[in-house]
Amino acid sequence: MLKKSKWLFYFKHILLMSTNNKIRLTLTSIGVFVAVFLFSAGTIVTNSYYSGLTKVVLEIKDNTVVVTSSHDPVIVKNEISKITNVISIEELLLSQKKTILSVPINQEQYLNVFARVHGVSSMNSLVPIVTDNNTMLPVNTQLVRGRTISQLDVQSSALVVVIDELTEKLLFPYGDSLGQSITLSVGSNGIAVGGSDFISNNLMVEVIGVVKNSFVSETRELMLRRELNKSSDNINVETSVYIPITTLNTHYDEDKTRYYIYTFEQSRDYEEFTARMTSVINVNATRGITYNFTNKDIRLDELRKELSEIKLIISVATFLLCVISGISIMSIIFFSVKERIPEIGVRKAFGASKLDIAFQFVFEMVIIAFIVSVIAVCTSFFVCKLMESYLTTHLYMSFIVSVPLTQLALPVFVGVIQVIICCIIPSLYAANIKVTDSLKFE
Repeated sequence: MLKKSKWLFYFKHILLMSTNNKIRLTLTSIGVFVAVFLFSAGTIVTNSYYSGLTKVVLEIKDNTVVVTSSHDPVIVKNEISKITNVISIEELLLSQKKTILSVPINQEQYLNVFARVHGVSSMNSLVPIVTDNNTMLPVNTQLVRGRTISQLDVQSSALVVVIDELTEKLLFPYGDSLGQSITLSVGSNGIAVGGSDFISNNLMVEVIGVVKNSFVSETRELMLRRELNKSSDNINVETSVYIPITTLNTHYDEDKTRYYIYTFEQSRDYEEFTARMTSVINVNATRGITYNFTNKDIRLDELRKELSEIKLIISVATFLLCVISGISIMSIIFFSVKERIPEIGVRKAFGASKLDIAFQFVFEMVIIAFIVSVIAVCTSFFVCKLMESYLTTHLYMSFIVSVPLTQLALPVFVGVIQVIICCIIPSLYAANIKVTDSLKFE
C-alpha cells in the first residue's frame, strides 16, 4: 500500500510539474498540435480521395474477369473454352454514344444526354458500365423496378431497354419509366428524345427495368448539378442503357467493342483462370492474336500506382513538417531544462538517479503530446467533415470522408513518438547536470 501511494505521489508530481509553466505548456502544445493536425488532415484527405477512386473499382463483381479481343468471336470463345468451362456473358458496346435527350434549358443553353449503348447477352446482378476514362467495369447492382433482360429477349431480338436511376430521372422526371419508350439514333448524327414520339431512322425501345445507380452515375449526377448552377454553355451528360445483344447486332452496323465477362463462384477457379489467361496472352502474342483482360485486383493495383506519387509527396511534406516541429519542441524542452535546474539539483540531492531525471522529462512530454494529439486528430476529422459538407452541397463534388480507425490512431502515435525522439537529447542533458552545478545556478 505504501509503495502504491509512493508511485501515485510520484506521477501526481510529474503531472503537476508538466503543467506548472503555462507558457512552456502552451508553446509545446501548439507545436505538437500543428504537426499532428496537418499530418492527420493529410492522412484523412489522402485516404478519402483514395477511397473515392477505389469505390468505382470496389463495385466490380468479385471473381470476375473481363476479356477483350479484336479477333473472331468464335475463335476467341473456343480458345478460352480450353481453360474454363464457364460460359461468358457477352457484351457489345457501340463506339459512338447516342443522343437520347436534347432539351433547351433557356434561350442559349441545351441539355444533351448521351448514352453508351450496351448490348448484353444476359443481365442479373452484374451490369457493365463505362467510366469517364473509357474503362469497362462489370459492377454489382440491384434492380429497382421492373425486370432485367432475359434469354427470351435475346433470342427474339426484343426492342427493350434497361436504364439506371439517373437516366430515368433525366428522361422521365414526372413519372415511372416502365412501359414508356425511348428512341436511340441508328445513324451517327441522329437526335433522339425521351417520350413516345417515333423519329424515323431511329430505334424505339421500351423500358422494362430500372437498376440502381452505380458510383459512376452518382458522380455524373453531381457534375450535372454543378454544371446547371454555374455553366453558361451547353451541358452534356453521359449515361448507359442496356439492350439485348442480338438487337444491337441487328440494328447497328457501326464499330463495336466486344467483351467477354467470366464470373466464378469459387475464388480458386477465378485465380486459376487468371493465371491461365496470362499464359494464353503470352502464347497468342507470338501468333499475332491480341488478348487483354482485367479484373478487380488489376484495377486496384493500377490505382495504387497512380496514387503512389501523391502519397510520396504528402509523406515527404509530412516528414519535413515533423522535423521543423520537432526542432521547435526540442528547443522548448531545453528551455524547460534550463528553467528547472534547481529542481533537478534538489531531486538528485535526495537520491534521484539519472534515469529518474530523464524519465521525468520524457513522461511529462508524452502526457502533453498524447492529450494534444488526440485533440488535434478530433479537430482534423471535424474540419474534414465540414469540408465534405461544403464540397458536396455547394461545389457538387464527390468527396466522402472515409478513414479507418487505425489511420486515425497513426497521427496520435506519430505525435507521441516525435516528442519522445525530441526529448532524448534534452533529457540526457538534464540527467547529467551535477548537483554542484545546480546549486550555482541562479
